[in-house]
Amino acid sequence: MDKYIQRILDDFYSHVIQNESLEKINLGDTRHFAIMNMFLQGFNMLSIARMAGHDNLEMQFNYYSHIDHYVQSQVYLLAQKKLELNIENNIGKTINNTSRYLYDKGLIYEDIVLEKLRKVDFGYCSNLDFPNDCVGECKVCQPFYIFKPAVNDLEEGLKWLTDYSQSIQRNIQEVTEMMFSLSKNMFYDFQNHKYQESGQTKLNSASSQLTRLMDQRSTVEAWIRRYKDE
Repeated sequence: MDKYIQRILDDFYSHVIQNESLEKINLGDTRHFAIMNMFLQGFNMLSIARMAGHDNLEMQFNYYSHIDHYVQSQVYLLAQKKLELNIENNIGKTINNTSRYLYDKGLIYEDIVLEKLRKVDFGYCSNLDFPNDCVGECKVCQPFYIFKPAVNDLEEGLKWLTDYSQSIQRNIQEVTEMMFSLSKNMFYDFQNHKYQESGQTKLNSASSQLTRLMDQRSTVEAWIRRYKDE
């Protein structure tokens, strides 16, 4: 089985990545990713231990020491996907390179379109049925908010987004710490593979909250990257 999985990894780098300069992940890394993903999805330590073949719960602690970096990586990937999807949906595939760059930067908008939109902080709200479907916070509103500050307000607008992104990140750290504490302090019957149901319910709720926060931060980071990345 290990040889089969390794062959899949080798083929992935050879045929998909096609970049020999990148550091390759190994089978141990994939195991690490799987355990952290399960943790973020709200699996308790006993369930993870059974699937990972751990003899005791303490064997997982080393994995969780990297959880902050892993979450940030996931937010980065989500933000990149949202940025690419936004560009694709709004300008299509046939636009020339110059116009694509300008659209990517949020610098080209038809005046006739903007005139129909409601002005909000550092941009516009494209929800023509407002206040229906309003989430109450423009920065994380999908798909209605358009971040397009005036040229003189761009620096202030980016700081506005950055401060909010950092605030969400602090909330994310608090939730992951709470999830670790909940899972660590739950009652487990290791021999009979049983765990505290009430603790699992709390883990599920915290995981849902974490997913929302990661999604919100990726939305804000996508706008920041849209204006900052060259």
